Amino acid sequence: MLVEGRIVSIQQNFSGNIRILKARPARLLVETMIDGYGTVRICFDGTNAWQSEPNQPLRRLSSSVIQDLREEADFMPANHLSDRVKRVRFEGHNIVNQIPCNRVQVICNDGSEVFEDFSRATSLLVARSKPGRPTELYGEYRAFGGVLVPTRVETRRDNQAEQIVTITNVTFDVVASSEFDSARYDFKLRRGFLAPTRKNTKGEFDRVDGAVTEAMDDLGIPGLALAVVRNGKIVKAAGYGIADLQNKTPVLCETVFEIGSMTKVFTATTIMQLVQEKKLKLDDTLTKWLTNCPPTWRRITVRRLLTHTAGLRQSVYWGTLFREIPDDEIIREAAKFPLEFQPGENWAYSNIGYQLLGAVITRATDMPWPESLNRRIFEPLGMMNTERLTASAKASHRAIGYSLADNGELKRGLYDPSGTAAGSFLSTIGDLAKLDAALYVDSVLTQKTRAQMSQPARLNRGIVNWYGMGWFLDEYKNHRMVYHGGDTVSGFTSLLMRFPEQKLTIILLCNRVGVDKQRLGRSVADEFLSLPAENAR
Repeated sequence: MLVEGRIVSIQQNFSGNIRILKARPARLLVETMIDGYGTVRICFDGTNAWQSEPNQPLRRLSSSVIQDLREEADFMPANHLSDRVKRVRFEGHNIVNQIPCNRVQVICNDGSEVFEDFSRATSLLVARSKPGRPTELYGEYRAFGGVLVPTRVETRRDNQAEQIVTITNVTFDVVASSEFDSARYDFKLRRGFLAPTRKNTKGEFDRVDGAVTEAMDDLGIPGLALAVVRNGKIVKAAGYGIADLQNKTPVLCETVFEIGSMTKVFTATTIMQLVQEKKLKLDDTLTKWLTNCPPTWRRITVRRLLTHTAGLRQSVYWGTLFREIPDDEIIREAAKFPLEFQPGENWAYSNIGYQLLGAVITRATDMPWPESLNRRIFEPLGMMNTERLTASAKASHRAIGYSLADNGELKRGLYDPSGTAAGSFLSTIGDLAKLDAALYVDSVLTQKTRAQMSQPARLNRGIVNWYGMGWFLDEYKNHRMVYHGGDTVSGFTSLLMRFPEQKLTIILLCNRVGVDKQRLGRSVADEFLSLPAENAR
């Protein structure tokens, strides 16, 4: 059985195409083609399980994960394998998603239990859950090859959506055993195309330098610029590796990188400045500022755009490639698509939402949004190396972006000069450090506004505790963390990771897409979080 469709992981903030191969006995292969990152493969061959992804060595999965994969391979929606089930017991009636259901308890041979809810009207599976695990909701059944299959599967935990899979095609055929051979999916990085990473800037080579260069060698990162900011001052800045492989140009602290979706911090900050100035309100509807909006957008507010709770899809264009896209065209194309959900009902990362915010800035300030960002943020803070990414961008000392090919070698990233309010801009670690310092004082935003931006977004039924307004929210080693990163089809990864109570910020810019930026950022943060602010180096 081959299942193909789209996946949106709300909890992990990615979207992409999904391909699921199932084979008997008890075999499962899931391939997720993540937009802007690459293909992640999880395979269970009946005994062992492994995972591969770009730039990472093949790794075996734990016994608990193997058990979950075994269950997924054994339980098809609304279709049990009788030899895996010990007994089934009727548990009574209940309501799931406003659907009257019969609930049954399935006791498996290994002693585990699963609860399943079937529609009383159609007898189709509506929900499946296991104690302590997320609930899966099944809906929008369609017939494929005479078999009814749910084409929408939503995973929920504590009434919060974590993942949505939309199935577009199902075919039934024999899956070759070779598909489950681990060697087939072991795309390890080819050694030898990069020399060992060197630090290019002055200063003693310390533990942070060692951790960064080791990670760069392991992950095949050509070049990286790092800044650590404490109390608004840079306490460490360094460039590592190569900015341009062809010309062997080293990365320095002044090297300019594309920052991708980190641009959303600039856009959100400008919107909140306009709110402070009472030039717009968070609860203004989009139709107040933009014309020719479809009827479905009438309930979308500025707040919903800022918090990714408007119901808009992620993007219209998956990388514009070779041309700049005017805002009017983006809006016109976005209006053709239905909402993923009603505003405020859910959370889904949306580039379109921030592209629309750019258009709102243009209308509210009577000048193009890039000029507003420049006048309101970049010029006052002296961010002279930050500018919109366009074909005519003038920044010098620019890094070249790269991605990892399936053969394990680096290839130059795709050309994408779109430069929208969702991403991307060009910047340096020095300029981003200036922005970070400004966000601790009232020069750009008041303390009240800054606090408002780092409050969890509120849905109609509760809160989303991982996103505010232009910032992701998290905790690391009991320290509150706000951050935003970016990944671009042109081959760049960026991270601005802030620990407000410690007044500590980690800034990473590198010229390869698909890097585990959280791992890199946290490894650097580990060296500073244990130090009191006054004793930080």
